[in-house]
Amino acid sequence: LALETTGSRPTVHREQLPELMRLARRVEQVHGERQDCPAGLADHLTEMQQELESHMQKEEQVLFPMLRSGRGAMAFGPIS
Repeated sequence: LALETTGSRPTVHREQLPELMRLARRVEQVHGERQDCPAGLADHLTEMQQELESHMQKEEQVLFPMLRSGRGAMAFGPIS
C-alpha cells in the first residue's frame, strides 16, 4: 500500500517546505536584528529541501520500481 501512494504523489515535504522557507526568510528580514531571531533557518531549510528532493527522486526512480517488480531482496544499502 505504501508503494502505491508514494510514487509520483507530492509528499508533505514537497508541499510544505517552500512555505516554511518563505516564512523563515520573512522572519529573518523583519526580526533579523533581534538576538532570538533564528538566523540561518531559511538557508538550512533550503539545504534540507535539496537533500530531501535528491533522496526522494532516488526512491522514486530506483527503489520503488525495484520493490514493485519483486526485487526487494536486492534493495539494501544506500542508493547512489
